[in-house]
Amino acid sequence: MSKPAFRLVVVSFLSLFHEMVVIRWLAGQCPVFGYYANLPLITAIFGIGLGCILAPRKVSLLPWFGPLLLLFVYLATTPYFQEVGNLGWSGEELREEVKLTALWEQVLFHVSFVFLLLLSGAAFVPLGQEIGRAFHEFRPLTAYSLNLVGSLLGVWGFALVCWVQTTSFAWFVVVGVCALALGRWRDRAICAACLACVLPIVWACDQPVIWSPYQNIKLTDFNLPDTQGRVRKAGTLLSVNHNFFQKMIDFGGPLEREFPDLKEIRAYYEEPYRRGRRNSVLIVGAGTGNDVAAALRCGAERIDAVEIDPVILKIGREMHPERPYADKRVHPWCDDARSFFKKSGEKYDLIVFAILDSHALVSGIGRMRLDNYVYTVEALREAREHLAEGGIVHLAFTLHRRWVFNRFYGMFREVFGEEFVLQPTGETMAVVFTGGKGVRAWVDNTPKGWKWLDLAAEEIPDLPTDDWPFIYKEDRSFPIEYAQMLGLLFLAFAGMARLGVRRGAGWDGFMAALGAAFLLLEVRGMASLALLFGSTWIVNAVVITMVLVMALVGNLLASIWARPPSRWIHVLLWGALLLNYAVPATAFLGMGFAEKAILGGGLVAIPLFFAGFLFATAFRETRDVEGALGSNLLGAVAGGLSEYLSMVTGIRALLLLALFFYFAAFMVWERRKGR
Repeated sequence: MSKPAFRLVVVSFLSLFHEMVVIRWLAGQCPVFGYYANLPLITAIFGIGLGCILAPRKVSLLPWFGPLLLLFVYLATTPYFQEVGNLGWSGEELREEVKLTALWEQVLFHVSFVFLLLLSGAAFVPLGQEIGRAFHEFRPLTAYSLNLVGSLLGVWGFALVCWVQTTSFAWFVVVGVCALALGRWRDRAICAACLACVLPIVWACDQPVIWSPYQNIKLTDFNLPDTQGRVRKAGTLLSVNHNFFQKMIDFGGPLEREFPDLKEIRAYYEEPYRRGRRNSVLIVGAGTGNDVAAALRCGAERIDAVEIDPVILKIGREMHPERPYADKRVHPWCDDARSFFKKSGEKYDLIVFAILDSHALVSGIGRMRLDNYVYTVEALREAREHLAEGGIVHLAFTLHRRWVFNRFYGMFREVFGEEFVLQPTGETMAVVFTGGKGVRAWVDNTPKGWKWLDLAAEEIPDLPTDDWPFIYKEDRSFPIEYAQMLGLLFLAFAGMARLGVRRGAGWDGFMAALGAAFLLLEVRGMASLALLFGSTWIVNAVVITMVLVMALVGNLLASIWARPPSRWIHVLLWGALLLNYAVPATAFLGMGFAEKAILGGGLVAIPLFFAGFLFATAFRETRDVEGALGSNLLGAVAGGLSEYLSMVTGIRALLLLALFFYFAAFMVWERRKGR
């Protein structure tokens, strides 16, 4: 491989790898970014696009990569930004006590949030400039192929560090090594000096935490007053991304006699398993094993325990004082709950939805909350199909608002009809819903507290579905908080983009429209395949790989097909989009893995292929490579921002929005051709 080719592959690898590092690491430092992790992604894409636009400028921006990275890492770890990061502002956030009300606090939060966002994206501008300059060394399609290969390596490089469960220190070491490989001697000296400051900061932040493929995890002592009034350790407290997750306590030992406060907690965990049949039990969101231990104490004969996070599962295996996962009756599964429902053919006497409210986001670009696809009407129906005769579904959820309670009531009524009851519980402000054919026998054998409730007089909000999985949105309106934040970001992006176009390469409206549409296709593809195969980190890596491979195939085809019929490419792309809209991903849910991969994956891949082919045929003819590439990436920013419309329209409608952008691109292309 020639030196210019190696340089382009390395900078492409670094750009995508660093994107993923920023998204994961920033959410771990400032929790609010975990709720809206697509905003750092959009900002990174903007930085790369702006850098491509600035590629013709003589001044190299690469020496600024190290200082910008240092400033970002330092500020993100300061108490001020960590405190700001713990504040909530969105209608999707459920904790009333952290919702901002004062005007000054709102202004302060918005400005601080946007500033840190823009700073996170600023380090990508030098990388984008290097990508734009490297494209000049090759023919457009050759350069684009090398760029895609580097991006693929970046995807699987980060997947590898997730798989081996490294710390974030290792991530920044990879970023630093790649940055040093790109710079000249003077640039390397500046970068090395900055890295010498960045790495100790990251190392210090890593010491009290464990990084999983989804979040950072912190273990601390759980202290309670004992019978003598002394406060001492009663267990271990596990937090994820600075939010409480679970307590690991030995209820099978003498602790309950020493700590009176543990009695209520133990009763809460054992409630589903005390009565009724429990020969076979399924627990989704098993965590470190508290529910599993409770089921074992109550005599469950066979337990399937599903937990999506491999590190939390490992902690439970090694550190839970009751060692529930070591019991031969327990079969632990590291998988997404919906994915397990689709794979398993077992029937259960009892299915328990543990409190899965993750306060985190995982699903790639769309960044649905981890629990969103678990708490939908379709998910409850899938659970119902796994019930044995007389079986029940037991679901606990933390409810801070009446309309959230009404929503869960509506879901249970939709799925189970009149066959469900509910009970408030003092533990974690949760309400427990129980539904299924065996619920009447359950109530007959249960102490008082369970209620047959009729909310016919109250308004039931929109029920979350696989197309609209927003359990923390009261209705299908666009929250004013989102409008304010996205408007502020849009103004900042527009101002910087305008300045970049003036001082750098030209603007290409056709490429911008293609970029906006393609990102929406990627979001929709993520959502569809997450439904089919689960919202796990490996599925996300495979989906991104499929997107890049389809782009690479389209690029290779464009390099050998001299004059493809461009109008027909547009028409076939529109047809593929309409086909995806007409055939939802749920149509393939009942099929086996191979059928889902071929039919479901193929359906998602078809428009991606035509989109990649269309981009490559246009990119081959462009004279302003930096302007075309930069415009395409800046257009992707517009697509990323417009993705928030799914809170109103649903995710499936993003295909129609993508169709609109592709039609706009076609109109621009027709106008150019007519000149």
